[in-house]
Amino acid sequence: MPDPVQGNDVRRRDVVEARQLFRKLLLLATPLLILASGVAAIDPFRFFRIVELLPAAEKLQVAGARDPALWALARYAEDPSSAVLLGDSRMANMPLAGIREHSGTRFAMLAFGGANLREMIDAFWVANSTVRLQEVVMSVGFSQWAVPDPVDRVAVFSSWQDNPLLYLINRTVLKSSVALVKSRRETGEDAVARPDMDRETFWQSQLSYYGDRVMTGFAEHYGQRERLDAMARYCRESGIELTFVIMPTSPDLHERIDVYRRQVELEAFRRHLSTLATTLDLDTGDAYWSVPSRFIDPVHVSPAEHEHVIRAIWPQGPRVHASGPS
Repeated sequence: MPDPVQGNDVRRRDVVEARQLFRKLLLLATPLLILASGVAAIDPFRFFRIVELLPAAEKLQVAGARDPALWALARYAEDPSSAVLLGDSRMANMPLAGIREHSGTRFAMLAFGGANLREMIDAFWVANSTVRLQEVVMSVGFSQWAVPDPVDRVAVFSSWQDNPLLYLINRTVLKSSVALVKSRRETGEDAVARPDMDRETFWQSQLSYYGDRVMTGFAEHYGQRERLDAMARYCRESGIELTFVIMPTSPDLHERIDVYRRQVELEAFRRHLSTLATTLDLDTGDAYWSVPSRFIDPVHVSPAEHEHVIRAIWPQGPRVHASGPS
């Protein structure tokens, strides 16, 4: 027969050990809980938007500069629209107020710096899952067509939506939180590094990337092209007005295309887009864009030219250089 006294002693030891284990776990978890609470309070990408300890403008300067994709996606989730702008910084740099004024449409800016073709297509599907889209204007460059897409920041944001706890432990979120605190305590400015070079040096560095690396490493990625075809087909079947825009590029870049003999691929790129949807080609090498001073680098027009681009995409009359499937 079991000894009841011994049995009670065993149970007491089990309770004591369980309490000790709980205390240890709590001790280990406390720093993580404090860290998570701090990140949630700072909320650098304004994902939760529960409290606003820091101004949104400061977060834009730090978190928005550190990862413009995550910032743009969070802003769209906060204020969605049935009309969206997709693309990389060439579209993202355009003043949204000017676009809304000239187009007469309340577009949402879902373009962001460094966007590749995969991310742009993914952003379309994120937007379409949020609201029923009616109009999409998508800036697509030859460089995006010609390089692989290893990065997918849209997938990161989607994982946050599926599991918000992932936001609290994301490396970019943690670094942005630290940068925001440091900028307030030390300099009063954001802590995101910016290129420290003069205009000519920066121009040549960009030309080396877009003109040399892209042209020599050209590899038309059919997987993303098929996804773009599927997106365009969905738009046609769903009554979504889709427009592709090929933004102007500098004469230097056109020369690189000639040097590396990529004219055939460039024309194939233009033709393919025009078979999918209305395509506005602003990169025809016309006299207006032959002036280097109209650009800040080989692929980005000067802010002084933004209105010119906007009026070309949303003119008072018929759109220029427009082609589309018959």
